[in-house]
Amino acid sequence: MKKVTVSILILTFILSISTTAFATVPSTNAKGTERINTVQQQLGEKKQKIEQRKSDIEAFKAAVKEKRDAVKEKREANIILKNENIELRKTIAEKLQTIKELGTVLSPEIREQLKTYRTGISEIKSELKDTKGSIKAEKTENKIVIRDMDCVKLEEVYTEISRIQLYRHERLVEINEILMSIMPIIQ
Repeated sequence: MKKVTVSILILTFILSISTTAFATVPSTNAKGTERINTVQQQLGEKKQKIEQRKSDIEAFKAAVKEKRDAVKEKREANIILKNENIELRKTIAEKLQTIKELGTVLSPEIREQLKTYRTGISEIKSELKDTKGSIKAEKTENKIVIRDMDCVKLEEVYTEISRIQLYRHERLVEINEILMSIMPIIQ
């Protein structure tokens, strides 16, 4: 019985010491807590930067889409004008062919007017040829600007594209007006 009592006492003693040892919580390490707080703060800052970057990218994409849509609208307007000019030229050519087949002789004044108009159209077409390829070059530069997400340069590129499109539009309108003024002459 002595052995059992001693065993129980030793076991109780060991359990009380281990419980006491594990029950005491070591004081928090100041450096560890500080490091955890710093890492959490850095993580929070990175999350904010990522969110800011995402919103910047979305704003940039919206700006690019808006500019691209404006360029497309102007391009379509120029294509419509170009097609109108083609139709007017065909109509004029048909009327001149009809006049020629009927054997009608145009007066020297009308011939001179037609020659003047033709020269004017040729000059305008030459000016249009000078701008050919300019928009494509700007679009190539635009790809680099989009990749770099440079808003200022993007604005410059699209402004230049708009300027070229406006110039071409004005020249196409001039050709259209000249062709329209030829129509009554050859009636």
